[in-house]
Amino acid sequence: MSAIVCLLVINQIEELPEMAISSILENCSEDIVVGYLKEGDIRDLPRHSRVSYLNLSDEIDELGAAADVLLDKRDYVTFDQDLFFYLVQVKWLLFRRLLETHEVVIYSDLDVLWLDDVSDDVHRTFQEWPNVHTLVQDFTFHSREPKLCMGLFAIRRSNFSIRLIQKCAEIHAEGFESKKKFSDDDAISAFYRMSNNASKILRLPNQSYPVGNLLNILLPVSIVRGLRPPKPLIYHANFVVGWRKKAMLMRFVQLRLSPDLQALVKFFASFLRVGFEYLSRKL
Repeated sequence: MSAIVCLLVINQIEELPEMAISSILENCSEDIVVGYLKEGDIRDLPRHSRVSYLNLSDEIDELGAAADVLLDKRDYVTFDQDLFFYLVQVKWLLFRRLLETHEVVIYSDLDVLWLDDVSDDVHRTFQEWPNVHTLVQDFTFHSREPKLCMGLFAIRRSNFSIRLIQKCAEIHAEGFESKKKFSDDDAISAFYRMSNNASKILRLPNQSYPVGNLLNILLPVSIVRGLRPPKPLIYHANFVVGWRKKAMLMRFVQLRLSPDLQALVKFFASFLRVGFEYLSRKL
């Protein structure tokens, strides 16, 4: 089945897009599409035969007032800013566009580092579970309240998938009107909890698709021998605010898995940037 890996770059973001794209290129053979709104946001991103760029600026009018805000903003937007929740609405436009030409779409956030071939796992899962149409990260704590995470998301073309994208876009827009900080995670979680939807959505296991607060999976030592889990397929550096902190975590993971001089230098550079930022706020 034809597949594409996609990312979304909105506003000028340092380091993260290049790290995310490079990790995908290194670990899978699928082509990559990067959605964007302004040319300036992708000017310094990797140019590669497998990477193409898709301008979505003509499609965001349906977001209403949010469209002008998105096109006007230039700096990196963090999770603690209300504008962040405007930005992530563009994901549904990207998915809808790509499903027109591909059977499978795999979306990866800019703070997701691929450590192995996610696309192979996605293809095998869809083949072995024909009633599953969507795969999504999971950061549920209470079983009574499922919480899904759109950091890593895969969907295959079907009537259900088309309905999911349309309904999640509606839920997202309605949620944002009533609650400023209503995210794509909230939208997919609400859709999942609706009757008859859960059976078609597979929540990805935390051990192989860990979110940010599970960094301990990648720590170099275990307090008890034999308890080390296998290497995960990705690491998602969420749960921290700010691109510098995310880059530091991603550099740490790279250093942990490939402990060479270059990885060491890049990690300490990120570590120092985070330290200087912290000190500048305190002084």
